[in-house]
Amino acid sequence: FTDKNVKNKYKELFDYIGIGDEAFSLDDELIGREPGWMDKKIAKGKSLRDFAEKSMIFFSYGDTKARQATAIGAYEKGKDEFGNLGKETKEKMFKSSVNRWERARDRAKDRDLAFSEKRPTMADVQKSYVMKYARDLVTETNFDYSVVNTPLALTHAGMTGKLLLQFKKYQLFALNFIANEDASTNIRLLVPMVIMAGCMGLPCAGLLDDTVDTL
Repeated sequence: FTDKNVKNKYKELFDYIGIGDEAFSLDDELIGREPGWMDKKIAKGKSLRDFAEKSMIFFSYGDTKARQATAIGAYEKGKDEFGNLGKETKEKMFKSSVNRWERARDRAKDRDLAFSEKRPTMADVQKSYVMKYARDLVTETNFDYSVVNTPLALTHAGMTGKLLLQFKKYQLFALNFIANEDASTNIRLLVPMVIMAGCMGLPCAGLLDDTVDTL
């Protein structure tokens, strides 16, 4: 696929998961939710926030493409997974979906509100299952770098500490992922890392090397 074809075919999936092509750099936890000194214009109408965004454009692009590739693979795999579910399981999922729809319809009726949502079909149930499957797999493998998923050790590190430890999230998330997977999965994860980047490309290897040098 070209980028355009991929975006068009899987646009709804990318939107559902929250995968965009916009550049991002420092988290909101670093620059704050309210406009502040990072938003002051310093050169040619640009703020520090603007320059920070531009400085991370290559990382942003690579991360976005990795998430898109994972999402597409997970989406296609999710369809196979749904197809392998037993008939009874699918019927339970369908019944649950219809029950939720009926409750929403009845609440709208009791409150004299318009209700235009169509009654779910089995195809809708499959779509919901596959979309959630893809979203969960992307989060599990590519991690969630948002503020709400930031380890407390980083959020309580102060402004300077947050800036210095910004890219330590990956190592922490990767170690947590490894700790919760079996040996065969970890081998498939770690061997390509070693081949591409050597032993120093392993999660937290750089931190360990820095610690040894310091001691």
